[in-house]
Amino acid sequence: MALTTIANFKSYIGETGTTNDTLFTALLARATSSVEKYCDRTLDSTTGRDFYDGTGDYYLYADQYPITDITLLSVGRQSVLKITNANSDAWNAHVKVDATTMTLTINGGTNDGTDPLTLSSYTITTLAAAIVALAKGWSATVQISDFGVWSASEIIPCLALRCLDTDYAYVECPDEPETDFKYEADTGRLYLATGFPTGTQNVTLKYTYGYATVPGDLEQIVLDLMNMYWQGRNTDFSLQSERLGDHWKTMAAGGHDVPDHLQKRLAPYKKHRIAVC
Repeated sequence: MALTTIANFKSYIGETGTTNDTLFTALLARATSSVEKYCDRTLDSTTGRDFYDGTGDYYLYADQYPITDITLLSVGRQSVLKITNANSDAWNAHVKVDATTMTLTINGGTNDGTDPLTLSSYTITTLAAAIVALAKGWSATVQISDFGVWSASEIIPCLALRCLDTDYAYVECPDEPETDFKYEADTGRLYLATGFPTGTQNVTLKYTYGYATVPGDLEQIVLDLMNMYWQGRNTDFSLQSERLGDHWKTMAAGGHDVPDHLQKRLAPYKKHRIAVC
C-alpha cells in the first residue's frame, strides 16, 4: 500500500486521462519520501527487522510506530554456524551476510570466486549442507542443534568474516524469542518483564509498523504535497528569485522540501520520544 493512491490524486486535481500516470507515480514516491523524512519515521505499513542496544531498563522504544504486529522479540545472540575454508592455494576466504543472501568468497587459487546462497531457501541445517556441497574446500557445522530447524533468513547480517585455514567465521542468529513482553502500539514502547540488558545491538525486533489504514489528514497532506510538485513542475527551484515584467517573484527556500504550512499539519506525526528514567 501507500499513503495515498494515484487514483485519489487524479480525482483531487480533476485528471481523467492516463498520460501522466508515470509522473504521478514518481510524485507520490517523492512526496511520501519527503513526508517520512520530515517525520523521521516510516508511515506506510511495512514489515522489517531492527536491532537495538539494550537499555539496562524494562523499557525500550522501537524506531518505528505505530506497531501493528510483533513476530519476534529476542535478547542476545547465538552462534549457529561455524564456517571455514581449507584451500591451501588461496590467500583469503570470507563469509558475508546481508538481509537476503550469504556470500562465500575465495580469493586466489584454483577456486577463486564467489558463491551466493539465498537465505530464505534454507534452514540453518540445510544451509550448512549447501555450503559443504559447494565442494570448494568449505566446511560448515551447526553449533546448536535446536537452531537447525530455524529459517536461515533469521541469520544476522555481518561484514566479511575471514575464515581461511585455522580462522573460523561464527555466524549468529537472535536468541530464543521472548514471551513475557508487552508493547504500546501507538508509541512503540516495549516492556520486557526481565528487562533489556545493556549491550550493543543485542536486542532483535521483527515487527510490522506504520499505518495499515492511512489517517485522512495524513493522506490529504501527501495529496497537497503532490499537487505542489505537480503545479511547480515547470518551476526552476534553483532560482531564489526571478523578474516578471515589473515584478519580482521570490522562491521559498528548500524547493521541493515540505513547506512550513504542511510541517505544521504534520506535527502530530513527527517522531517524538519521552526519556525513560
